[in-house]
Order: sequence, then C-alpha cells, then structure tokens
Amino acid sequence: MVAAFRANISRAAWQQGKLEWLVEPEELLKATLDEMAGIVLKENEDNKGKPAEVGRKEAAYRGCYSVIVMDLAQRGILTS
Repeated sequence: MVAAFRANISRAAWQQGKLEWLVEPEELLKATLDEMAGIVLKENEDNKGKPAEVGRKEAAYRGCYSVIVMDLAQRGILTS
C-alpha cells in the first residue's frame, strides 16, 4: 500500500530534485484506505494467509496503485 503512494509524487518537483506531494498523504490515505485494504485482504486470502507472498505479488501493488491514481484523477490533479 505504501509503495502505491508513488503516484502521489509531483513529477515536476521530482525532476528538480524535490519531493512534493500532489495531495497530502494523510488526506489521500483516508480517502483510499478501505479500498486498498480490501485489495490486500483479498490477496492475502488468495495466498492462503502468507503475508510475505502478498508483499511480493504485483497484483497487490498494481491494485493499490490504481486506487491512488483513480482518486487523483477524480480530483483533477493527476499529472502526466
């Protein structure tokens, strides 16, 4: 879930050697936590309760990343 927050980093600032958030992380977490937790829970169930396996699964990361991207897009602040 934490890695998915890469989508929330301003690319323009990053290219200048700075780290700036598009949306405050706490605000974004509150808006997306339930959906991302559901994705991780489902991956955990699919992997028979092996947390180490969930952490290595691309599907869990992609799902959480998509949730963040969708939220940013709905706010109209997604950058290309």
